[in-house]
Amino acid sequence: MRVPGQARMRAHAAGDDDPLVRAFKASKARGAGKDGAADSARAKRNHTPPATRADLLAGTPAMWVADVVVTLMVIVALFWVYSSWFTNIAANKYQATATREISGVWNRQGAQGGEVNPAVGDPWMAQMIGTAAEGTPLMKMYIPRFGDDWQYTAVKGVTQKSLATGPGLYSSTQLPGQVGNMALAGHRDGNGAPFFSAETLRACDAIVVETRDHWYTYRVLPGDLDSGEITDPVVRETAARECLPDITASQVAGAALNGTEQTAAYAQVSGVHITTPDDNGVLAPIPGDKGAAAGADVGIGVPLLTLTTCHPLYFNYQRLIVHAALEKVDAVRDGFVPAALEGSAAVAAQG
Repeated sequence: MRVPGQARMRAHAAGDDDPLVRAFKASKARGAGKDGAADSARAKRNHTPPATRADLLAGTPAMWVADVVVTLMVIVALFWVYSSWFTNIAANKYQATATREISGVWNRQGAQGGEVNPAVGDPWMAQMIGTAAEGTPLMKMYIPRFGDDWQYTAVKGVTQKSLATGPGLYSSTQLPGQVGNMALAGHRDGNGAPFFSAETLRACDAIVVETRDHWYTYRVLPGDLDSGEITDPVVRETAARECLPDITASQVAGAALNGTEQTAAYAQVSGVHITTPDDNGVLAPIPGDKGAAAGADVGIGVPLLTLTTCHPLYFNYQRLIVHAALEKVDAVRDGFVPAALEGSAAVAAQG
């Protein structure tokens, strides 16, 4: 005799082993899963994620400024690559061409020697400078402080095109060996950057100029970025005598010459200093004398050489100036090298 409810009791006792129980639970789970998925989908559709800082700033002036700053940084970076890489490649080609050109002219003509009249300057350049076109190669320069292999051919003029080749001579200023002030400009970054290390120059450092017929050795005057301006005549003359002839040392110290006080103006001329871009006085025959036009005949005085370049590095709101006085002149001849360039790799490379 079957007792009522015994089947249900047996099924309950069997638990998950009973096929009917398993089927029932599976069906219920599928239903729950569908309902859960639907609930989850509805929740996602209805849920608004919390706003981030970027969301809050989007479209605001702060984000606009940030976008502009990033864009400007990219532009500056691209310009730096252009000015420091591509212009250097082009400048190296122009410089090599200029050096080959002037070397060829000198080799064909041969050194003529002769005396240098301080009132006229280098005889070869005096003959050709007037008719030479802008960008014409004029001379070779060597500055040992910049490296044993540093050598550049300087050209006529200071236009952008000329300075893309190398240092450029201010055409209105004096010639090598001439009393007054021979001034050259050059870049510190890009376009070959011939004057990249200009601020490292110190008193008595050599700047050597070579023309077809002569070598001119100039020495940086006392007063540089380390020592500052030196105006004490005794200190100045003592420092100048380390590398300049006695009479020149006395002149750059401001001593009177031949009964005239004209040379006193040299006492204010520092070897290396910083000035403003509009300071044309640095090009005057006696630098600092803004009343004298560049290239003017100063009569009694010192043959000077001036280098001008931008300052600080990678900017141009100031000018770095270097002034040097002529130490000696030597005739170009086979096998001869000025003492300041003995052992120079740059001279050896020129053959």
